[in-house]
Amino acid sequence: MSTPYLEYLTPELMQHIAFFAADTPSPPSAVLAFALTCKTAASALLSSSYLFDRIFRLKFDLAAPLRRFGPQIAQSSVLAAELRRRCSALRRIRDCEVYGPWVRHDLWTVYLMALENDGRNEVQLVGYARVARFVGVFLSQRMYEGAEGDGGWPLETEENALAVWLLWLGMDAHDLDVEHPNERAAALAALQPFFVAAFKYAPTMIPETHFILPLDASRPEVNINPARSFPTIHGYYPIYRPVPSSPSSPSPSSSSSPYPHIFAPFNILLALTPPPLTPAAILAWFARDERRIWLHPGRANLPARRADLDDAPVGVGFHRRTMEDYEEFNTRVRTRCVPRVGGEREVATFFDDDSASLSLSQSHSEAIGGPAFGPVRGGREERERGSMQHEHDWLRTARCGNPWIDARIKVRVFNPGMLDGNWEGRFLTFFPLEYEQILGFKSKPLNLSASFPAYSTIPLFMTLREHHCVPPPVAPCPFAKNGFRTRDGDGGENGNGNGRGPTTVIHGGLGPGSGDGVSNAWFNPGVELVESEGKLHITDHMQLETTTYHTYDPARPNPHAEAGGCEACRPERRPRDWEMRVDPAVERIFESEGVGMRRRHRGGDGSESGEEDDGEGEEEDVMWNDCISDIVVTGETDPVHARAWGFMKVYGRVRDTDGLIVLARVPQEPTTIGVGCFLLRGYIHANQNFCGRWRYMDHNPLFTPTLEGSFTMCKRPPVNDS
Repeated sequence: MSTPYLEYLTPELMQHIAFFAADTPSPPSAVLAFALTCKTAASALLSSSYLFDRIFRLKFDLAAPLRRFGPQIAQSSVLAAELRRRCSALRRIRDCEVYGPWVRHDLWTVYLMALENDGRNEVQLVGYARVARFVGVFLSQRMYEGAEGDGGWPLETEENALAVWLLWLGMDAHDLDVEHPNERAAALAALQPFFVAAFKYAPTMIPETHFILPLDASRPEVNINPARSFPTIHGYYPIYRPVPSSPSSPSPSSSSSPYPHIFAPFNILLALTPPPLTPAAILAWFARDERRIWLHPGRANLPARRADLDDAPVGVGFHRRTMEDYEEFNTRVRTRCVPRVGGEREVATFFDDDSASLSLSQSHSEAIGGPAFGPVRGGREERERGSMQHEHDWLRTARCGNPWIDARIKVRVFNPGMLDGNWEGRFLTFFPLEYEQILGFKSKPLNLSASFPAYSTIPLFMTLREHHCVPPPVAPCPFAKNGFRTRDGDGGENGNGNGRGPTTVIHGGLGPGSGDGVSNAWFNPGVELVESEGKLHITDHMQLETTTYHTYDPARPNPHAEAGGCEACRPERRPRDWEMRVDPAVERIFESEGVGMRRRHRGGDGSESGEEDDGEGEEEDVMWNDCISDIVVTGETDPVHARAWGFMKVYGRVRDTDGLIVLARVPQEPTTIGVGCFLLRGYIHANQNFCGRWRYMDHNPLFTPTLEGSFTMCKRPPVNDS
């Protein structure tokens, strides 16, 4: 019997053939077919971790995992196992297995792949697995599981949260433009409960009633504001995620919350907290509603263009709108979808060795991302594409789930300068009487629909500036601790001499128990904010002190960084990726044998630097990012849009633990007619979408839910600035 020609081929050549046979937008089924041809092929292919390592690099993105987990995941055996795990999950997603035992695992797999997408993952998720179809089937068949025990409202489970996020991440502007009206109506109906019921679905990882985290009773500065929830007919409020497992426990605690999901990508055990469902629901709902509902003027005799208006000043409480204002809002102000990466991609060749491929991925990671779990670095262009867009969403999922745990390495989940610029969007307000009907009953109304509760859309325009607290001084402006009494500021000229700029006096506010002063955007009532010559002077009349912040300027670093920084923020002293995960006690054992990881580390160019680390401060808390200890935001509606939509001013702060932004939006003149004082709170997602909930500032968030709505904003493209 003659010998098959395949048996004359060397194992290396067989693996080379199999590698190119696997170059398809689907799992490498051709490799199995090749292996079944003869025993020699099976022996050469199926046991080769090196082959499946190369196939993984061909089909999936590796820069983000390297940036987040470290170089140890680049081993052939690890990537081969990850390839098998992902391919199995993608097959089940493609087959729409929404009732199998692997659903939660598969949803986590594809969600993390979406956050790691630099082009290759997109081909597998969209082209092969058809994630959008799976999500549609899942939401139509399983979204209301367990709802009968909660008044008919769908539960915010891990599966529902991940499915709604995949619904948002899996679509782009073209998908929405060609979406069938029936499909759009079905998606809006599915998202409606999450969009309406702010009293059940929180937009934040941790309630905005806490400015200082973690909630550690041993620290006096946070002990005055412990975690508190009060029972309502809709459950406990404010909402702590995960919710307390014991219905009889009115005060959530670290022991009453279930453990986060344990997941093991790349053989690394991770305790992950599902992202809050609300932001994804808001973004997906607005993106569709904007293509269905347009804002129309109340009368037809408006001037056509802004240029047709005379130069007479706009009276207090009056607006001077034109058809151009409506046309701009209806055609340009859009909720932007996450852009598809697409384009050319570097394809790994079969003969790349591990060190070369790892070096390429590491250099890319270090150039745009810094260490794993570290702050998002790189230029604006790098941060606005691919997996770098989702770095903050990843950090919130991996690090911000438990408000009682203090991370050893503190990382600001916010890029300084992200809010600086012109923003445009919309917020939606429900008719109060109809919303109160929903709020007053436990059960979900049977007539909940696109027409009930009725709502109106209001344009949202603001120009924002960031102000950073950097050394000196070290201490930021105090937040509003519970127990301080309310006092109005006098608004007097007690400031900074020549060059005095915009002034904001924070009037009114709530008394004791207002949750770190969140109703005043985390400021004490009576605080005066004065902008002058590139600085913000914050005078706290309760604390009898003035703090100076430096206004962010994209053209130059802040004064502290410009002066050379300090040991805490210099690049050479930032913790390496392994430092984020190494147990100090275990590391000391290895160091005693001369093989500790701190003895030598790689420099930015991948070469051995030979620098020794003295190990001091290993267990101390560290925060870097130019030593910015606090970020304050001020702004206003620019004159062009203020003439049409109202003269408003804005102030607020950023909670660096998870990047939560709280902004107060108030009229520039207290006598302005028909304009309320709103509090906006939410996150920036994908480095472009600022979304969340709004409510009135005079409501105490610690006791009962009230009328709330949703908002979304994106930065205005510079080329279209008015």
